[in-house]
Amino acid sequence: MSRAAGTPREHASSAARSARTGTPRSPSRRPPRSRLATETTCARALLDAARRIASRASNRVVDAGVELHGASVELLAATGAERERAVDSWRAKIARYGDAGDPLGEVVATSFEARFALRVAQRTLAAAGERRATRILRLDRGGAWFAVDGGPRVDLRRRGALRRILAALATRRDQGIKQAELAEIGWPGERVLVDAASTRVRVAIATLRQLGLRSLLITRDDGYALDAQLELV
Repeated sequence: MSRAAGTPREHASSAARSARTGTPRSPSRRPPRSRLATETTCARALLDAARRIASRASNRVVDAGVELHGASVELLAATGAERERAVDSWRAKIARYGDAGDPLGEVVATSFEARFALRVAQRTLAAAGERRATRILRLDRGGAWFAVDGGPRVDLRRRGALRRILAALATRRDQGIKQAELAEIGWPGERVLVDAASTRVRVAIATLRQLGLRSLLITRDDGYALDAQLELV
């Protein structure tokens, strides 16, 4: 009876490497979403196979290599807030693998393949951490509701001033809008003192931030604006 070529350790390492290389190498040069989704699915399937094989190998070096390649796949495939969570999740673990005094670091020091997997994971983590995650803002065209990063909708239908201000900010993302103009937008036709109008706008902006737009609604020299880096859908 012929013996299958390769040991469980070799199969696990091969599957883990395939999983990593099956995903986009650079988060800044991603393929179209449909292709990315397909590649991510394939990479995760290969990782699952690598983990199953590694569980039979009972080898700490293999376990380390599979986990580190898995970290690279997760960091490369993640987007938006998911990427931020992945960076936070993996930072401490990858640091342990890089610490020669840690049991995980001692395992890596014994294997070239594990050290290679560590270098890849460290570079991927650094790139993901340096790049600001793309936030997603879903917004009703008239400002009646919004949702951030797939979260629940925030209803503004009964908050006319907030609705009008947010819709204006979404329409004019290339420039800031001054307080005086936002006062006219939020409370059209009303005549109020300059200080009162300014207070109204500051309260409206603070309320929108409290409702979920804190990091997306910024103050600039030319007024208030939505962050130009966010994805508006």
